[in-house]
Amino acid sequence: MFAQPPPPIADISTSISFCRYLNVHIPVERFPHVIPRARGDSGNSEMCSSVHSSPPSEAGICVVPPRGRYLASGFTAFIYQDGDIILKCPKNLPDSDPESNQLFQDLVNNERAIYERLGPHAGILTYYGVDEPTGATKLEYANDGDLSDYIKSQPPPSEARRVEMIRFLATTWLHIYTSHVSIQDIKTDNILVRDGVPKVADFTDSVVFEDECPRDDLRSDLLGIGCVIYSIATWDVFGFDWGEGNRWPGPDQFRPVDNVLFGDVIAKCWTGDYDSMNGLYGDVVRLAAGFGASTASGIVPPFPAE
Repeated sequence: MFAQPPPPIADISTSISFCRYLNVHIPVERFPHVIPRARGDSGNSEMCSSVHSSPPSEAGICVVPPRGRYLASGFTAFIYQDGDIILKCPKNLPDSDPESNQLFQDLVNNERAIYERLGPHAGILTYYGVDEPTGATKLEYANDGDLSDYIKSQPPPSEARRVEMIRFLATTWLHIYTSHVSIQDIKTDNILVRDGVPKVADFTDSVVFEDECPRDDLRSDLLGIGCVIYSIATWDVFGFDWGEGNRWPGPDQFRPVDNVLFGDVIAKCWTGDYDSMNGLYGDVVRLAAGFGASTASGIVPPFPAE
């Protein structure tokens, strides 16, 4: 919806003037975080400074964001950090049609339902429910960012650690599939990292299946999983967006996997040769054991010390 995200909140004492950014009048009844301001009020208006200070806007409206520091604008929501919690606030754009705003809300509601279905798991970003004052989803803050940035900013860890990261994620993906959920948007951007531990996140597009995951949904997830495993194994971010052209990539669009950790697993993901997540998990655990990685699946990931 935006050509670029709204301007960031520098700190908790600074606000965003969404009105100036959008350059539109904002009807109060259509935006839940709006405080009317009398025209001519300065940026030190008591009405706004009780929450955040904000410069005056031409529309005479001060839009108050959720508490915390602005991080990003995703497709469905604005993301804020409040200490060790992330607030994922569904978009409700006053200049957008009602159907689009409802889509944003529906996708956020779908993600909440998936988090509740999956329950607590060490490999899934922790879900803390709904923040009543703002309607935002409350999630665990990943202090190391997403896996894409983590790989780009950190030196390659030991082979043992990379093997354990892959084994740990395979355990997580198996848990998700055992809960009859296909993720549908697996990529390094959607694997978040907290204290060096990878966490699966972003379930807005996820689908609940009944007895067996539809073949196309499984193949889509396998494609993303292969790219994530390759990125960790080589410590070089690689991905392919299934949504681009809605087609399976050709062989020339993948990278060679000869002499790559879990190369056979990656190849089978990319060619769609697995019939279930159990098959992928079994191969990863077997190969990981050969590297000496733990096959335990407890709540605390048994990462080897660096």
